Amino acid sequence: MAAAFSIFVSFPKEANTGAISNARQYQTLMTDKTPTEVSSAGAFNPFERLREIAKLHKNWDSYDAVPSSEHAISKTTTLLFSSGKMAPYWLAPLPDGGIHLEWRSRNRILQVIVSADGSTGYLEIVGVDNPTVRPQLSQKPAATLQEIEDRITSTLG
Repeated sequence: MAAAFSIFVSFPKEANTGAISNARQYQTLMTDKTPTEVSSAGAFNPFERLREIAKLHKNWDSYDAVPSSEHAISKTTTLLFSSGKMAPYWLAPLPDGGIHLEWRSRNRILQVIVSADGSTGYLEIVGVDNPTVRPQLSQKPAATLQEIEDRITSTLG
């Protein structure tokens, strides 16, 4: 665990483009201490899942996948802290070093991609609960964290 923590702490400040604001968030992610606001949301603990993802090695899927990048892990950590009690339904590594998150409600699905370089984008599907109506899709390949937080709120709010 200590090795992973030192990787995050050694992030150059300029490379951490607004991702994690303080070392306490890093420490929380890389230890067994999980914020109660998120962990109490249900059985799925996104911080524990992110810790598992951070430990993946090259070829983790047996198809030459690369481990999730420090930028992707950092930005995902920030997103999890900022989403508060609204834990994602799903969180998974991507073979290119990014991370996929998904939030769901009865009528909406919000899929967020955090790329290996730390950039973020989303796809929102509205109307998934009504089989007689075609779902409405909206996407933003380059979205800010604030835009994603707003989408999470509208999806679960």
